[in-house]
Amino acid sequence: MTRWLAVLAMLLLGTADASAQRQCWRPDQPSCIDMLRLNRDTWQFNMCRSEVLRFQQEVQDYVECQRRDREALLQDLDEAIHRFNVCARSEYC
Repeated sequence: MTRWLAVLAMLLLGTADASAQRQCWRPDQPSCIDMLRLNRDTWQFNMCRSEVLRFQQEVQDYVECQRRDREALLQDLDEAIHRFNVCARSEYC
């Protein structure tokens, strides 16, 4: 009975963890910078500046997402090691 409850708890926690995870997407550099060499009027310059600022925010978001993924992966490793050690110390896994 307790083994069944443990399996059920693992399934429920695994589902919650999977829904909390999200894919980290590396942003692309704005292409407008190359276009500024051809035509550098004020409007295009300001639009490109906005794109660069957006890119800056996207990079910060990407780095934060990578940090969260790293932490989650290390937690998964700690849990796996703990579960392995519990099984290694007893005959009930």
